[in-house]
Formats: sequence, C-alpha cells, structure tokens
Amino acid sequence: MKNSSFALVTGASQGLGEVFARALAARGQNVILVARSRDKLDSLANELKRSHSILAEALVFDLASPSAAARIVHQLHDQNLRVNLLVNNAGFGVRGEFLKLPIARQMEMLQLNNATVVELTYSLLPSLMEHPQAGIINVSSTAGIQPIPYASLYAARNYGRIESAWSHSALDGFLPMRTQEKPETAIESLASFTNRPKTSREGHWNRWQMAAGL
Repeated sequence: MKNSSFALVTGASQGLGEVFARALAARGQNVILVARSRDKLDSLANELKRSHSILAEALVFDLASPSAAARIVHQLHDQNLRVNLLVNNAGFGVRGEFLKLPIARQMEMLQLNNATVVELTYSLLPSLMEHPQAGIINVSSTAGIQPIPYASLYAARNYGRIESAWSHSALDGFLPMRTQEKPETAIESLASFTNRPKTSREGHWNRWQMAAGL
C-alpha cells in the first residue's frame, strides 16, 4: 500500500457518506470513516480493507457536538493519520413549522450542517495545504437554492446571510472564496448538490452514486 494518506468522510455509516467511502476505497484511497455508529463503521471499515486492500480507520464521534472537530483533529494527530481529502458529508434536516420545532434540535442541525464543517475545514486546512494533491468536498443540497416551507432553517438560501440562520448553501460560497484567498495552494474544492434518491438501500448503489456525483 504505497498511499499513506487518507480521505476523511463524515457521516460515513450510511447513505451518501457510505457511497463516498466505498467509491474512494474502490479507487485505492485509504479512508477514515467518521460517524456515531461504531458497529456500522467497524463493519464497513473491515469490509473495505478486505475488498480493496486499503487502510480504513473508524472514528466514532457525534459531529453535532461543539467540540467534535477539535477532538477529531487531535485524534488524527495522535494516530499519525494524514488527510489529503476531506468529505464534509454529515448533515440532517428537520421539517416543520419554525416556531413549533424545538429550538435545541434546530441549533443541533446548524451545528452539524454548518459550524462543524467550518471548524473541521479550518482545523485540517493547514495540513491539507502541505499535501501535493489535496481536496475538499462539501456535500450540499438542492434545498439550499430554493425556499421550502416547513424547512426554512435548512433551506435558507442566502450565502452566509442570517435571515433566521445559515443553511447548507452558505457552504457553497465558502470554499470558492477560500480558494481565491490562497490561489497558490494546490487544494481542489467542490460543492456537490444532492437530492436524496427515492429508493431502498439494497441493490441501488448506482442511484446513490449518481446523487453523490460519483
């Protein structure tokens, strides 16, 4: 295994995160899988190692907690794991009338969908800039480019503008702006707009891959 760098994929235990992990492993990329579900992560990591002869590490974190990004980076340092690709995939949406949804749950969504992405990117960016071939993928949502009743906080469409708060679409302007700040860096950035496929998981990985742009 000549490649000693890893792709870090958040929300890797299921859905698009799992698709990204499988696709990267199939291309010979070592992966670091991050999510809350230890059993799912361990199972996927073991499968990818057996199937593709790559390195796969499972890191169990609740990314909705305010200190998650700092603790992840600390563990990467302790385990001497070098990241050359960051896939910010983890996220969720709550649906309902704004004033009738628990504010704690809505703030948890904002923490995971936006704050953790910024914190993790900020923390990993210095090491990514040292890598000759580095990249960042922010998985966004088509919901971020249109107003959606009963999902106002999730679909708030303005770039970083606080109407009620940020949405995923705030991220769509984040990486291009960061790239322009440091044009001499070799980091490639991509915002992937996705829409959840209406299909079951079993036997339909091609649809998930299309949604992920793979």
